[in-house]
Amino acid sequence: MIGWITPRLAMLSASSCSASWSKWRRGCSGCGWISATSIFCTALLDGAVGIQTFTDERRFAADMQNLLGKISLEFDTSIPPDTRNMHMTVEVTLADGSVHNGICRKPPGTWGIPVDPAQHAAKIRDCLGVRFDAAKTARVIEGFGRLESLDAAQLAELLALLA
Repeated sequence: MIGWITPRLAMLSASSCSASWSKWRRGCSGCGWISATSIFCTALLDGAVGIQTFTDERRFAADMQNLLGKISLEFDTSIPPDTRNMHMTVEVTLADGSVHNGICRKPPGTWGIPVDPAQHAAKIRDCLGVRFDAAKTARVIEGFGRLESLDAAQLAELLALLA
């Protein structure tokens, strides 16, 4: 059971960060509530971040609301704000008083950090799965995998799959 969470982020723009956090905490639907903190909460609760993370249903779920009340967001001026050196730290205090720390220097896909091909494929399937069943998703992925070699008819077929 989580007692308290303290994520520490680089200070990019205090006014925009504070305004976004305030709207997110109030539950402003459509106010751009996706932030490092919201992603962090989802990762803790769900064990992964996927396309369903970015829905109002997930945002306003009871477990998310409960966890929001346990977060103390801090902006740390010692963390460099440039993307090459920026990082995020987190300290999680459990109800039993034990403390756990973590750091994310660069998520996969940022400059210089390649995305694992299996992880990338899973993300593509997750995103396409919002609109397509598994068979159609596989056909779309296969088509884009050979996009540069498609003739006009094959390209038209691929585009028709997406329509």
